[in-house]
Amino acid sequence: MNIAFLVSRPDKPSTKFRVQSYLPLLQKEGVNANVFPLSKKIVKRWKIFFYLNHYDLVFIQKKLFSFWELVYIRRQAKKLIYDFDDAVMFKKGEKMDPTNPVRQKRFMRTVRICDWVIAGNQFLLREAKLFSDRISIIPTPVDTERYIPREKKRSTEVTVGWLGSKSTVNYLKPLVPVCSELRNRFPNLKFKLVSDSFQELERFEGIQKIWKEEEEVWDLQSFDIGIMPLPDDPWTNGKCGFKILQYQAAGLPVVCSPVGINREIVTDGFNGYLANSPQEWIDKLSRLITSPELRSRMGKAGRERVEKQYSLKVIWPQFFMTLKRTVN
Repeated sequence: MNIAFLVSRPDKPSTKFRVQSYLPLLQKEGVNANVFPLSKKIVKRWKIFFYLNHYDLVFIQKKLFSFWELVYIRRQAKKLIYDFDDAVMFKKGEKMDPTNPVRQKRFMRTVRICDWVIAGNQFLLREAKLFSDRISIIPTPVDTERYIPREKKRSTEVTVGWLGSKSTVNYLKPLVPVCSELRNRFPNLKFKLVSDSFQELERFEGIQKIWKEEEEVWDLQSFDIGIMPLPDDPWTNGKCGFKILQYQAAGLPVVCSPVGINREIVTDGFNGYLANSPQEWIDKLSRLITSPELRSRMGKAGRERVEKQYSLKVIWPQFFMTLKRTVN
C-alpha cells in the first residue's frame, strides 16, 4: 500500500501525533508512506497534487482546500480520507458568532467528497455527520512508552504545571487570580508553564520555560499536578483533550474545565477534577496540593485509563484497519 499524507506543517501537533506517530508502524506493515507539507506557494502545492494518482490512498490531515484544489485532489486520488482533530469549521474563540461561511463550505465539500472521514471526538463526529455517514472516531494516540511516570522524590514543594502552545496561552488568563490566591495559601507551591511563547500572558508569577521537544517528557515529569483551563465555545468543544492525556500518561492528576471531551476523559474525583469556577479551581487544586496520597491515586487511575483507551498500542489497530478498509 502506498499512502500520501497531506499536512499543513510537519511541526504542528496534529501532524506529529495523528500522522508521524504511525509512520514507524506503517513501515513495519510494509506500507510506503510519504508526508507532504503543503507550501503556501500555489505552484508547489499543485506539483504535489499532480502525482497523487501514484498512491493507493491520499490522507488529508485537517487542511481545508479551496474548491478547485479539492476537486483536483479528488480527481487524482484513488481513495481519499479526511482526518481532523479541531473544529476547523468554526472561528477560533468566538462565542457569539463562531460561524465562518468560507470554512463551513470547505468543510462540507471535503466531508462529502471523501471516501472516509476520521474525527478526533464525538463533537467533531456530529458536525461531520451533517454531511456524510462515512465517518468514525479515532482519538489522538499517546505513546505510553515515551510518556511515562517518574518516581516522585519526597518533597514538601508542589508544582502545578501547564504545557501548551502559544495559541492556547490565553486560556490561562482567568486563572491568574486563582494562582495568586493559592500561592498565598501555600508557600510550598510553585507554578510552571511550558510553551513556545508567553507574549500573551502578563502578570503571571511562576516559572515560564520555553518548550523543547527533547525536554517535553522531562518537563511533564517535573509537574505534580497538570491543569487545562478552557473557555466554553464551539472551537474549544472540538479539542481532543491531548494535553490531559499527556499529563495522565505521565502519571499526573489533572484539574481541567468541563468542556467538550474533557468530561469524557476525566471522571471527577477519580482520575482528576473538573472545575467550572474560580472557587472550584481553588478548592480542587487545594485538595491535591495538600494530599500526596490523593495525587498518587488519581495519577495512577489516569495512567491506567490512558493505557486502556488512548495509547498508541490501542489506537493503532483501529487506524490501520480504517486505512485498509478504505483502500479495499
